[in-house]
Amino acid sequence: MAFDINGNGGYGTGTDGNLTATAAQIINTYASVSAISGANVTLGNTSGAFTAGKEILIHVSGYKGTADTCAARGAWAVATISSINSSNGNLVLDRDVSSILGGLNISQLYVQVVSLPNYKTVTLNSGKSITCPQFTATNGYGGLVAFKCSVELKFNGGHIDLTGKGLEATTLFDKGLVVNEPHDTILRASAGWENHRAQNHLTINYPDGACFLIAKLMTCHDDSRIGNTTSNLNGLARSTWKTGSPTGNYYHSHWGGASILIAAETIADFNPEMLAKYAIYSSTNPTRGYGRCYIATKTILPCDEGLYAYDCIADTTRISRVFYCNSFGDGSFGDKTNYKTQLNNYAAVTAIDTTRKVATINKKTTEGLAKFETGAMVMVHITQKTDIQYAGRFILAKVLGVGTNTITIDKPIPQRFRHDRYYMQLVTIPQFTTFTLSAENTGTPKFAEGRGGICAIAVSGTCNLSGGKINVEGKGGAPAYGEKGLNYISNAQMSEKLPIGEGNGSIFILANNLTMNTSTRLGATWTGNYLGGLTRNPASPSSNAYVYNYPNQRFEGGDLDYVDKSYNSSKPKETESENVTLSTGATVKTFYGAAGGGKRAGGDGFAHPGGFGSNAKDGALQGAHILIIANKLTGLNVAALSTGGQVGTAYHSDGTKTSSGCTSGGCGYGGAGGAFNYNSTTAYMGGAGGWLGGGAGISRSGVEYVSGGGSGGFAFVYANQLVDADYSGIVYD
Repeated sequence: MAFDINGNGGYGTGTDGNLTATAAQIINTYASVSAISGANVTLGNTSGAFTAGKEILIHVSGYKGTADTCAARGAWAVATISSINSSNGNLVLDRDVSSILGGLNISQLYVQVVSLPNYKTVTLNSGKSITCPQFTATNGYGGLVAFKCSVELKFNGGHIDLTGKGLEATTLFDKGLVVNEPHDTILRASAGWENHRAQNHLTINYPDGACFLIAKLMTCHDDSRIGNTTSNLNGLARSTWKTGSPTGNYYHSHWGGASILIAAETIADFNPEMLAKYAIYSSTNPTRGYGRCYIATKTILPCDEGLYAYDCIADTTRISRVFYCNSFGDGSFGDKTNYKTQLNNYAAVTAIDTTRKVATINKKTTEGLAKFETGAMVMVHITQKTDIQYAGRFILAKVLGVGTNTITIDKPIPQRFRHDRYYMQLVTIPQFTTFTLSAENTGTPKFAEGRGGICAIAVSGTCNLSGGKINVEGKGGAPAYGEKGLNYISNAQMSEKLPIGEGNGSIFILANNLTMNTSTRLGATWTGNYLGGLTRNPASPSSNAYVYNYPNQRFEGGDLDYVDKSYNSSKPKETESENVTLSTGATVKTFYGAAGGGKRAGGDGFAHPGGFGSNAKDGALQGAHILIIANKLTGLNVAALSTGGQVGTAYHSDGTKTSSGCTSGGCGYGGAGGAFNYNSTTAYMGGAGGWLGGGAGISRSGVEYVSGGGSGGFAFVYANQLVDADYSGIVYD
């Protein structure tokens, strides 16, 4: 969800004036924290004095136990110092910040306070840089640069240098924020999810530090870097594989690196190479952690979720301004419980008059609950035909009149909605007082002839979906958001779009009070899982036992091309890195097969690419898309957001192999896994899904193959109030 700029003190006051950085300049004051009680903060070691009335960043910078169990790692909060105890220097803040501890005792954590200067303009000229002291266990602080610019942060060849400023190796290397986590967990994680998580969890890793910056305008420069300033370590999100040391397993050769959070209303001259989240690998002292980068802005940036997560600055007028949505409906459909059949009606738009309020229609459906009649709420929606730029955009309107083949609405259809370049449809939306669903609704028709594929409801009271399922599996079919379309979508852009994929359909929920639980399923019926679908163990394909196989060499399941073939010059690279022997006596072999690039399904890199939609080869379907707008949302959880791609299930063999399917995909931060073949001696495994790309399929000598998994969809949620939310695996603000 969007970055809450106002909730974090805005772009700053500018009271600290202008700064032109010197060489290796430290601008922050630091202190370790030994206790937090609400808004009261007890300090330990300090690097200097703090000032009442100034902003600070309070940060969970390390864990003193096993980091795998520390959900608080990297958590942060912005606050203002209300007063300072003159006898001991302890701080009283303007807000309760204890929630960053994640329920843990502070004795288990390294927590620090960092001053947050509020500059007007900061200039970083060539040869100059802002940096920080290294984080050490002795001091209990450091490793973090933080500041605001109310006017401009101007890079002019200088850097924010975080090189070697992270966790120290001697004391914190194996006891710090991110220790040597199991490599299969790290490598299966989605780069998109991990980057976006920095919105709330800005980790300090070994060896490089972290950066927190908020600026009204950020002007970039090709020679400037944020992070590691070592030569030729420019903006690298992905690295190569390395065998051997230190433990004999396959390692990602460049873990670690800087973590970066940027919130800037405008970003000028952006060059992704300035994001240097890269750390040096050493076989005797390998890096640790996972450098992350999150950027929130109102500027359109190129989408590369492997390098950085791209989000929007919160805008309190967006709902009414973009969606023309000023209420949650009039409740005219009353109360409905367990309605299982078609809810909406649909009509394809063939022409628009000069007022852009009268649409000529055909292919109108009549079997849905909400009819085309005066007073009806309708969605005007476009999806790809020849153009993709605005595909998925929509507005909400009211029907003023219905003719034989025309419908008049109360608002003009935006000029950018071109019925000649997009499939445009009108979708009626039933307006309930209450809507309760503990059963499964499968009534949404498949997208065909320019309409369908969307399930939409409005509820003026309570919409209770606890235990309910809105199943739109296979209800897509729009020729949109395949290889080309999804390359250009980010989380920020999804805030104003509801795509219809080529596989599953889409869901729109507008509710004053929305309730769900872990049994709720929106989109598909499989459980959400932000890591993507794993490959089911062929020794027990009907069970929930999984083999933790690798994806391909890239975190996110493929680059932004058709498929990633870098390990497929002759055939997929075969490994036995997991050393798993099945109960059947078979040995698992995994492959660095070509995972799905361009937010699509995985292929095998040869003649059998995995599909990404309803016409997908071997049934690997793209996941559903979900957009929720709620005043109050109770029970939000990742299991309910079932937007993962469908599994690759088909196979081709030389006659000796048999086939079973994999698990289905999870939420939109992971596509589905590829399928597998196995016989009594060898199991050939496809890859797990990564960021939107589906899991890899495999091919062996061009004779046998298994299909790739489908790419994931999106889930975007607006909510004024969240109650009993489980944030595990969910991007939230």
